[in-house]
Amino acid sequence: MNRGANSPIKGFVPGLGAVHAAMLGAGAADLTLPANGVLTDAAAGLFPKAANFALTGVRQGSAGIFVITLSDSAKNILWADGIVVSDGGAPTAALEVVVTKITPPNTLTIKIVAPNGTLTDPGTSDLVILKIDIADTGAIG
Repeated sequence: MNRGANSPIKGFVPGLGAVHAAMLGAGAADLTLPANGVLTDAAAGLFPKAANFALTGVRQGSAGIFVITLSDSAKNILWADGIVVSDGGAPTAALEVVVTKITPPNTLTIKIVAPNGTLTDPGTSDLVILKIDIADTGAIG
């Protein structure tokens, strides 16, 4: 890949970065923000506040569908993916996050599914973590 001076793109995207958004499961309710602390499966409800760009996680009526709003905006959201991990208790087995919609500057719609593909609300021992690649720059798009 030629990303140098002869490239029509002229180089890498300035301002490219990644942020994380972490929310706690709450059963058939909106997701909640974890308390500030070190992420570990031994202590419930903790994620480093300085690294958490989540603001809200609103359940969309049906089980397992949530709109995540970020605390800050980015001109370009380039990619998002997520995981569900144990939050200090007995987690719901092997839940997966599917990002279905990206709406800049700060909103993502996700589905949470069980291994059989059924939409499922994360339980109180589940921590949903998104990794979001952003480019907050006027240099592209």
